[in-house]
Amino acid sequence: MADDTRSMTVAADDVRATIDDMKGKGWALASSKELEGGQVELNFERVKTPKPPPEKQPKPAQIQPAQPVAPQVAIPYTPPDPNIAWLELLGFLGFLGIGYLVSGRTQDGILRLVIYVVLLAGAWIVTFILSTVIIGLCLIPPLLAAQLAVPIISALTLKKELEAERAAFYQRQV
Repeated sequence: MADDTRSMTVAADDVRATIDDMKGKGWALASSKELEGGQVELNFERVKTPKPPPEKQPKPAQIQPAQPVAPQVAIPYTPPDPNIAWLELLGFLGFLGIGYLVSGRTQDGILRLVIYVVLLAGAWIVTFILSTVIIGLCLIPPLLAAQLAVPIISALTLKKELEAERAAFYQRQV
């Protein structure tokens, strides 16, 4: 126990400095006593630091079998190429809307395909019926002009829409 206590006599002027010095070395003032001649007896005890609580041992991890994970692949969106619009020229053969279908605009493509086939067939049937009366022969040139113009107009419209979509997409990327 002698290692846990220390006693010293110092001048009254040096008490504060001595206490601070001992405190820095791990000692605490236990008692003091004034002596004759301006001397002070200081008794110090070693500061006892509490032992840290024993560390809790972590529970061993239970090993679980690895689960197979499907790779997550992000496929970036790329707007369709505006040159697909030229597929609308298949309208010359009665297949208007193919460019819309290929570019991913399924509803517009199917709608154009069905309406165009129905209208084209109806127009030719009416023309043939009226041609027996000679009036129908006058309708053949405008019908042919419409059959050529509608696919071209549809292709140009689709190309314009796809170019605008592509420009907007790349502008958002920047």
